Amino acid sequence: QILRDKISLDEKVIFVQAEKYKVDGQDGIINPEKMSARNIEAAVNAITIPAAVYNNIFSLFSEVSLEIEDLIPEIIAKANLFLDSEQKKAGVMLIDIGWGKVKSAVFRNGILKNIFVFDSNLKSAYELVQSIYHLDWMELGKVLRGSFITEENDLLVQSRTALENVSVENVSNIIEKNLKKILYRIKKNI
Repeated sequence: QILRDKISLDEKVIFVQAEKYKVDGQDGIINPEKMSARNIEAAVNAITIPAAVYNNIFSLFSEVSLEIEDLIPEIIAKANLFLDSEQKKAGVMLIDIGWGKVKSAVFRNGILKNIFVFDSNLKSAYELVQSIYHLDWMELGKVLRGSFITEENDLLVQSRTALENVSVENVSNIIEKNLKKILYRIKKNI
Protein backbone atom coordinates (compact mmCIF):
# COMPACT_ATOMS: atom_id res chain seq x y z
CA GLN A 1 0.00 0.00 0.00
CA ILE A 2 2.85 2.39 0.86
CA LEU A 3 4.46 1.72 -2.54
CA ARG A 4 1.17 2.32 -4.33
CA ASP A 5 0.85 5.66 -2.51
CA LYS A 6 4.29 6.66 -3.85
CA ILE A 7 3.36 5.89 -7.48
CA SER A 8 1.62 8.71 -9.34
CA LEU A 9 -2.02 8.32 -10.34
CA ASP A 10 -1.18 8.10 -14.04
CA GLU A 11 0.97 4.97 -13.46
CA LYS A 12 -0.12 1.42 -12.62
CA VAL A 13 2.13 -1.07 -10.79
CA ILE A 14 2.28 -4.43 -12.60
CA PHE A 15 5.24 -6.03 -10.81
CA VAL A 16 6.50 -5.63 -7.25
CA GLN A 17 9.30 -7.56 -5.56
CA ALA A 18 11.01 -6.80 -2.28
CA GLU A 19 14.76 -6.98 -2.84
CA LYS A 20 15.93 -6.85 0.77
CA TYR A 21 14.83 -5.62 4.17
CA LYS A 22 16.37 -3.62 6.98
CA VAL A 23 15.00 -4.77 10.34
CA ASP A 24 15.73 -2.58 13.39
CA GLY A 25 18.84 -1.26 11.63
CA GLN A 26 20.12 -4.70 10.56
CA ASP A 27 20.67 -4.46 6.80
CA GLY A 28 20.60 -7.10 4.04
CA ILE A 29 17.87 -9.38 5.37
CA ILE A 30 16.32 -11.33 2.49
CA ASN A 31 13.26 -12.70 4.30
CA PRO A 32 12.06 -11.10 7.56
CA GLU A 33 9.23 -13.59 7.99
CA LYS A 34 8.63 -14.56 11.65
CA MET A 35 10.97 -11.80 12.88
CA SER A 36 9.69 -9.20 15.31
CA ALA A 37 10.78 -5.60 14.93
CA ARG A 38 10.01 -2.03 15.85
CA ASN A 39 11.21 -0.66 12.53
CA ILE A 40 11.32 -2.32 9.12
CA GLU A 41 12.46 -0.87 5.79
CA ALA A 42 12.30 -2.54 2.39
CA ALA A 43 14.16 -2.00 -0.89
CA VAL A 44 11.56 -2.77 -3.55
CA ASN A 45 11.68 -3.26 -7.31
CA ALA A 46 8.54 -2.08 -9.06
CA ILE A 47 7.60 -1.98 -12.73
CA THR A 48 4.86 0.41 -13.79
CA ILE A 49 2.99 1.20 -16.99
CA PRO A 50 0.80 4.21 -17.81
CA ALA A 51 -2.61 3.75 -16.17
CA ALA A 52 -4.38 4.62 -19.44
CA VAL A 53 -2.58 1.78 -21.27
CA TYR A 54 -3.36 -0.62 -18.41
CA ASN A 55 -7.05 0.32 -18.44
CA ASN A 56 -7.26 0.13 -22.25
CA ILE A 57 -5.87 -3.42 -22.24
CA PHE A 58 -8.46 -4.56 -19.72
CA SER A 59 -11.26 -2.75 -21.61
CA LEU A 60 -10.34 -4.34 -24.95
CA PHE A 61 -10.34 -7.84 -23.50
CA SER A 62 -13.59 -7.14 -21.65
CA GLU A 63 -15.24 -6.11 -24.94
CA VAL A 64 -14.60 -9.59 -26.35
CA SER A 65 -15.73 -11.28 -23.10
CA LEU A 66 -12.27 -12.33 -21.96
CA GLU A 67 -11.14 -11.69 -18.42
CA ILE A 68 -7.53 -10.82 -17.59
CA GLU A 69 -6.35 -11.80 -14.15
CA ASP A 70 -3.06 -9.92 -14.25
CA LEU A 71 -0.41 -8.39 -16.52
CA ILE A 72 3.14 -9.70 -16.34
CA PRO A 73 6.09 -7.78 -17.83
CA GLU A 74 7.45 -9.69 -20.83
CA ILE A 75 11.00 -10.07 -19.51
CA ILE A 76 9.67 -11.42 -16.17
CA ALA A 77 7.43 -13.91 -18.00
CA LYS A 78 10.39 -15.08 -20.11
CA ALA A 79 12.58 -15.35 -17.01
CA ASN A 80 9.94 -17.53 -15.34
CA LEU A 81 9.75 -19.64 -18.48
CA PHE A 82 13.48 -20.15 -19.07
CA LEU A 83 15.13 -19.83 -15.64
CA ASP A 84 14.63 -21.98 -12.58
CA SER A 85 14.88 -20.73 -9.00
CA GLU A 86 18.40 -22.16 -8.56
CA GLN A 87 19.69 -20.19 -11.54
CA LYS A 88 18.08 -17.00 -10.24
CA LYS A 89 19.56 -17.68 -6.82
CA ALA A 90 23.07 -18.30 -8.21
CA GLY A 91 22.94 -15.14 -10.30
CA VAL A 92 21.98 -15.02 -13.94
CA MET A 93 21.17 -12.56 -16.70
CA LEU A 94 18.43 -13.23 -19.24
CA ILE A 95 18.95 -11.38 -22.52
CA ASP A 96 16.20 -11.19 -25.13
CA ILE A 97 17.55 -9.80 -28.41
CA GLY A 98 14.68 -8.86 -30.68
CA TRP A 99 14.27 -7.03 -33.98
CA GLY A 100 13.72 -3.65 -32.40
CA LYS A 101 14.62 -3.99 -28.72
CA VAL A 102 17.05 -5.75 -26.41
CA LYS A 103 15.56 -6.59 -23.02
CA SER A 104 17.57 -7.92 -20.13
CA ALA A 105 16.83 -8.98 -16.56
CA VAL A 106 19.55 -9.57 -13.96
CA PHE A 107 18.84 -11.90 -11.04
CA ARG A 108 20.96 -12.44 -7.92
CA ASN A 109 20.01 -14.32 -4.74
CA GLY A 110 16.69 -15.15 -6.42
CA ILE A 111 15.82 -11.44 -6.65
CA LEU A 112 15.35 -9.33 -9.76
CA LYS A 113 18.15 -6.77 -9.47
CA ASN A 114 17.93 -4.84 -12.70
CA ILE A 115 16.06 -4.57 -15.98
CA PHE A 116 17.26 -2.60 -18.95
CA VAL A 117 15.82 -2.11 -22.42
CA PHE A 118 17.39 -0.42 -25.43
CA ASP A 119 17.07 -0.37 -29.22
CA SER A 120 18.74 -3.33 -30.93
CA ASN A 121 18.94 -1.84 -34.44
CA LEU A 122 18.85 -5.39 -35.84
CA LYS A 123 15.90 -4.36 -37.97
CA SER A 124 18.07 -1.73 -39.66
CA ALA A 125 20.75 -4.39 -40.31
CA TYR A 126 18.14 -6.64 -41.91
CA GLU A 127 16.82 -3.73 -43.95
CA LEU A 128 20.38 -3.03 -45.13
CA VAL A 129 20.76 -6.64 -46.33
CA GLN A 130 17.34 -6.38 -47.97
CA SER A 131 18.24 -3.20 -49.84
CA ILE A 132 21.69 -4.42 -50.96
CA TYR A 133 20.23 -7.53 -52.57
CA HIS A 134 16.75 -6.12 -53.44
CA LEU A 135 14.97 -8.90 -51.51
CA ASP A 136 11.37 -9.10 -50.37
CA TRP A 137 10.70 -10.13 -46.74
CA MET A 138 10.27 -13.85 -47.55
CA GLU A 139 13.54 -13.91 -49.49
CA LEU A 140 15.24 -12.02 -46.69
CA GLY A 141 13.99 -14.64 -44.20
CA LYS A 142 15.52 -17.40 -46.34
CA VAL A 143 18.83 -15.55 -46.55
CA LEU A 144 18.94 -14.85 -42.81
CA ARG A 145 18.16 -18.48 -41.93
CA GLY A 146 20.77 -19.57 -44.47
CA SER A 147 23.41 -17.22 -43.07
CA PHE A 148 22.95 -18.76 -39.61
CA ILE A 149 22.73 -22.44 -40.54
CA THR A 150 24.37 -23.11 -43.90
CA GLU A 151 28.00 -23.88 -44.63
CA GLU A 152 27.60 -22.62 -48.18
CA ASN A 153 29.42 -19.51 -49.38
CA ASP A 154 26.35 -18.09 -51.05
CA LEU A 155 22.63 -18.69 -51.49
CA LEU A 156 20.65 -18.56 -54.70
CA VAL A 157 17.45 -16.51 -54.34
CA GLN A 158 14.81 -15.32 -56.74
CA SER A 159 14.90 -11.57 -56.21
CA ARG A 160 12.51 -9.06 -57.75
CA THR A 161 14.86 -8.60 -60.65
CA ALA A 162 16.41 -12.02 -61.27
CA LEU A 163 17.99 -15.12 -59.81
CA GLU A 164 20.75 -13.82 -57.63
CA ASN A 165 23.62 -15.16 -55.56
CA VAL A 166 23.70 -13.70 -52.06
CA SER A 167 26.98 -13.85 -50.17
CA VAL A 168 26.36 -15.60 -46.85
CA GLU A 169 29.66 -14.18 -45.55
CA ASN A 170 28.64 -10.57 -46.32
CA VAL A 171 25.24 -11.04 -44.66
CA SER A 172 26.85 -12.67 -41.62
CA ASN A 173 29.35 -9.80 -41.33
CA ILE A 174 26.59 -7.17 -41.37
CA ILE A 175 24.63 -9.01 -38.66
CA GLU A 176 27.75 -9.79 -36.62
CA LYS A 177 28.76 -6.10 -36.51
CA ASN A 178 25.31 -5.20 -35.16
CA LEU A 179 25.38 -8.05 -32.62
CA LYS A 180 28.78 -6.87 -31.38
CA LYS A 181 27.34 -3.38 -30.85
CA ILE A 182 24.45 -4.92 -28.89
CA LEU A 183 26.80 -7.01 -26.72
CA TYR A 184 28.99 -3.96 -26.07
CA ARG A 185 25.93 -2.02 -24.88
CA ILE A 186 24.88 -4.94 -22.66
CA LYS A 187 28.37 -5.03 -21.14
CA LYS A 188 28.26 -1.26 -20.62
CA ASN A 189 24.90 -1.55 -18.81
CA ILE A 190 26.19 -4.32 -16.54
